[in-house]
Amino acid sequence: MELDAARSEAEDRAQFAEQLVGMVSHDIRNPLSVIHMSTMLLERGVPPEQQKAVVARVGRAVQRVQHLIADLLDFTQARLGAGLSVRKESVDLHQAIADGVAELAVAFGDHTLRHERMGDSSCMADANRIVQAIGNLVANAATHGARELPITVRSECDGERFRITVHNGGKPIPPELLPRLFEPMVRGSEAGAVQGVGLGLYIVREIVRAHGGGWR
Repeated sequence: MELDAARSEAEDRAQFAEQLVGMVSHDIRNPLSVIHMSTMLLERGVPPEQQKAVVARVGRAVQRVQHLIADLLDFTQARLGAGLSVRKESVDLHQAIADGVAELAVAFGDHTLRHERMGDSSCMADANRIVQAIGNLVANAATHGARELPITVRSECDGERFRITVHNGGKPIPPELLPRLFEPMVRGSEAGAVQGVGLGLYIVREIVRAHGGGWR
């Protein structure tokens, strides 16, 4: 039994290492290439009217790398540790989510975001992690949903428990993908247009688990 447990642990770590290498080599390489090419353009000299666009491109690429690194750190903590860390405290759930949705509305300006609230507002939660989870869900909805239909975030609280849903319109998720949807590196059919490592929904699941909840 000890040998089987050791073999299982070794296989799990090998799979984790393989996933991590794949993510780093594929997804971080793209924004780094953008930074490299943009730097070369600036060194060679570009017209002043183009410099602003090149610098903005570098800024977006840097933000992309920072986001990827944050996801990879969360992934590593969840896989090798005891799950994601959360700091639960008394928060105004509705207000925290309203602030998060307002920021997301700017980031996803091509989509209409709505926030609906029900019940009490005070609950025990890690507001930053909750907003992070909503951001991942909204990003997924914006990528795979119908652009002309709104994305609705609903927060419900009864004082002891809370529930958050993110709803969008468009094509339904293929049934064969549903059992693996919250696993790392699982992407939809339009994944070629997604700039991510396939960790968004996995991190959502781990944030929900850290709060003692479930998902569907």
